[in-house]
Amino acid sequence: MATTHNHIQISSVPPFTGFKPIDNFQATYYRDAYFGRAGLENEAAEVIRKNYKIYKANVLWRWWSSAKKIKRAFKLYKWQRSCAEYVRFVAKVKRKRAQRRRRNKEIFQRMFQKIRNSAIKIQRIWRGYVGRNAANVILDDITSTISIQAAFRGMRVRLQDHIWVRKKKVSSLTSLHSKW
Repeated sequence: MATTHNHIQISSVPPFTGFKPIDNFQATYYRDAYFGRAGLENEAAEVIRKNYKIYKANVLWRWWSSAKKIKRAFKLYKWQRSCAEYVRFVAKVKRKRAQRRRRNKEIFQRMFQKIRNSAIKIQRIWRGYVGRNAANVILDDITSTISIQAAFRGMRVRLQDHIWVRKKKVSSLTSLHSKW
């Protein structure tokens, strides 16, 4: 076994160097089956441990939350029964809600009035634009008629002047010709 040599201990058993190869096929099969089954058992135990932790946490959470709800409901029940201020508190809350509803209604009416007034302004501006365009079309017709009439009158006057000048030339030519 072990012999002591001053402070060094020497073992007669050789150190572990790993599993020795097994020549027997049946022994190998049983060894592999054992280790495979042990691995499966360890995995199954781990799954059970995880699921139990989750189950325990859920049970505790459900218990704690339901106890909390019961405690809150009981406190509320005691407060409602024993406290006369509750009635005043509820009346105050109802008054505040009614006041908020009225204020929201007024705000909505003001906003609706602004929107309505904006729509009326837009319609008024559009009608003015359309009216001005129609008036411009009519004025264009009138100005074009006036300009046609002015052109005709000018042409007629120029034509008359031209005829007068021609007559004058002809008469001066004839007078000149007669003097020759």
